[in-house]
Amino acid sequence: LTVGKNLSASIKAGDGHPSFDKTDITFNPLSGEISITRPTPGIKMFTSPGADTFTMPDGISYVKFYVTGSGAAGGNRTGNAGSTAIGYLSARPGTIFPLAIATPPAAENGAYGNPSSISQPAADGTDVIVTAPGGTSGNNSPATPTVGVSVYLPTETITIKGGIGNVDTNHHSGLEEGLGGSSFWGGNPAWGGGQASHGGGTRYVPRGVRAGPLPSAGIILFEWN
Repeated sequence: LTVGKNLSASIKAGDGHPSFDKTDITFNPLSGEISITRPTPGIKMFTSPGADTFTMPDGISYVKFYVTGSGAAGGNRTGNAGSTAIGYLSARPGTIFPLAIATPPAAENGAYGNPSSISQPAADGTDVIVTAPGGTSGNNSPATPTVGVSVYLPTETITIKGGIGNVDTNHHSGLEEGLGGSSFWGGNPAWGGGQASHGGGTRYVPRGVRAGPLPSAGIILFEWN
């Protein structure tokens, strides 16, 4: 008998004997008292920009992930949202995956967002499993959403697109304003949300006064049950 796939198994030969973990290990079902349990559901969020790692929890072989890049800064056009990739990872408990959580753009007026990613176990960060790019921005924003991420699976490729702002608020000297593009998690300051635009451009309004706060960092979230 082999027990796995988010179930844990232990076996005890008899009273007074210790229990031995047999999760994902083939054993004789007649060799002692068997205990099969389901781990407590859990969730783990990574929101601090930069490098980090995720370790597969004890007794867990499958986790669902959400990977979101940071939103773009606003300018004369609204900032676009970062993309979100959603999928599953399968690995033995204790497997360590390198992460890169997107940093927010450092400046206004067209600064693009940055990507978040999950890499292969024991990789140096270049052997990426999935990447969710940050939003594009500024006066060169495309008129339609660009391809955000391609998730490569054994049997198919799933393409996910990020949101887009692209509201030109700098027509003549008007003071129109526009909200930034909303990400999977919502609008700025939610993870991946794009920054709003400031009416009239920087010639008429001090930089940042009408644009609101710069976008937040990206996020990587794991959940299991």
